[in-house]
Amino acid sequence: MLSIKKSRAFPAIIYGIALSVIVGTPIPIQASIDQQVAPQQVLTKQNKPLNPEEGIDFLKESKHSYDIESLVISRDGQTLVSGSLYDKIHVWNMKNKKLIRTINPGKNGSTTLALSPDGQNLYTGTYLESGIVQVWNIKTGKLIRRINSHKSGISNLTLTPDGKTLIAAGQDKTIKLWNTQTGKLIHTLKGNNAPVSAIAVSSNKNIFATSAGIQGDSRDLTIRLWDIKTGKLLKTLTNSIQAAGFLAFSPDGKNLISARGKSSDYGRTNIWNLSTGKITATIPKSLIYIGFTSDGKRLLSVDSAYGVDLWDAATGANISQIVEQVKFEDDRTYSRVYPNTAVMSQDNKTLVIGEGGVLSGYRIGIRQLNLQPLVKKKPGFYQNFHDYYNLSIRNPVSNILN
Repeated sequence: MLSIKKSRAFPAIIYGIALSVIVGTPIPIQASIDQQVAPQQVLTKQNKPLNPEEGIDFLKESKHSYDIESLVISRDGQTLVSGSLYDKIHVWNMKNKKLIRTINPGKNGSTTLALSPDGQNLYTGTYLESGIVQVWNIKTGKLIRRINSHKSGISNLTLTPDGKTLIAAGQDKTIKLWNTQTGKLIHTLKGNNAPVSAIAVSSNKNIFATSAGIQGDSRDLTIRLWDIKTGKLLKTLTNSIQAAGFLAFSPDGKNLISARGKSSDYGRTNIWNLSTGKITATIPKSLIYIGFTSDGKRLLSVDSAYGVDLWDAATGANISQIVEQVKFEDDRTYSRVYPNTAVMSQDNKTLVIGEGGVLSGYRIGIRQLNLQPLVKKKPGFYQNFHDYYNLSIRNPVSNILN
């Protein structure tokens, strides 16, 4: 286990995936790992949860000077864009890990990014400026359009799956929907009691979710569901004890995850049933990122201490600890190095994490994943442990899989 001393410069850390296989007696779906397989039967020296320093693949040309605030991957997984405060935007080729170009959004940098479905247009904003959204041609780096969206800074930008509508949230507590083809305003949504901190759009339904407030801000602990076409408020989710800084829909649009978000060392993560508006499961952990796998049955998370875990999406139970957490020696060290943001590619093959804190180097690390769909062998059972968890890795360090 890695222990960080406050005098030590801490490099960016990224995460490996443990491969665990048990062949033999079928395991009932409802059975837990503790009931069926003792840990010593599954974990070996080669495939146990990795130390955070193992399997690192850094973007060597990254020269960000402040916390990585936003990361976005194109749908085809070929392009990565990174943004930070007071800094240029970096555009990366994910295949060769090379820097393609930089884009200068202005002196305050960019803290939120959205990339069009075709990977051609990049939408940028920052919470430090006067509510302007900039639209860039990502191939040329040229500015296409400026949208005067809000009276104060931009807290979040998200595009609908068809790319036709931009959803922009501002520090002025409003949400605005823009036609991306004409640049014209479609709707202005009000009612939040704090600045909007997170937006998520359902991939197969005409709705999106928003949350408001940040750490320590209890003015608005609700999550709101909106109709994209009409702008009407459809439902308000309550009973949360904390503001959510991160939201994500399940692939079928029936469930929503709310997590604490960036740089938070306390809190919990809730899984919501959107039909009932109730919390169905809770993960007692503060997470900066959590996302559904494409089968909708599992959740991959990154926590504030560099840990990476796989969870059961229905119950919130921990399936596997993929990477161990870092043990910080004191709070002073913790506040000076941390994972600040993360994103997983749409095909679940790539996990990218950006760091924050003066000891971090503001680097970006990449892990190539191969999370296969769960395969049900016969009713009520999975053939073996590997089929139940089905977690595999291409690890450049141990080279477990070729």
